[in-house]
Formats: sequence, structure tokens, C-alpha cells
Amino acid sequence: MMADFITYGMTDDYILKTLGEHLKQMRINAGFSQQDLATASGLTRKTISSIENGKSTSTGNIVALLRGLKRLDVLSVLNTPAPV
Repeated sequence: MMADFITYGMTDDYILKTLGEHLKQMRINAGFSQQDLATASGLTRKTISSIENGKSTSTGNIVALLRGLKRLDVLSVLNTPAPV
């Protein structure tokens, strides 16, 4: 079952698994197979599968995957000015 939100009480492994499930659902909703997304993102199908299965990956891979899905907008939540 996919968590609706991520909380501090979750382990890092659980968060990665949840993130992978959300990214997989985004891919399916976009009508992409793993191979389609691999082609669109420049990643391998194996990398896409690993991310979707909650394996640790680089930030660059997440950005490439989101770019392939045309969903870089989800990163806008990180664009919060830090207090000085």
C-alpha cells in the first residue's frame, strides 16, 4: 500500500520504497512503459526499475526520470527561499 504522505516516523528505506511507488504510478499514469521512460530520460530500464523498487539512487537520476515524465514541476516544492 502506498503512503499518502511521508512522515519523520518512517525509515529511510520505507521512504525510498514509497517514493519509488509514487514515481511508478506517475509513469503508468503518463502511459509510459519502463523502456519508454528509459528512452525519454536517458536512463536504463534497469535504473528505472531500481528506483521504482525503492533502491537508493542519485539525485541526478531522479531529475532525469522526472524530466522524462515532463514532471519537473514536482520539484517546485523545494524552491523555498532559505532564511538568511
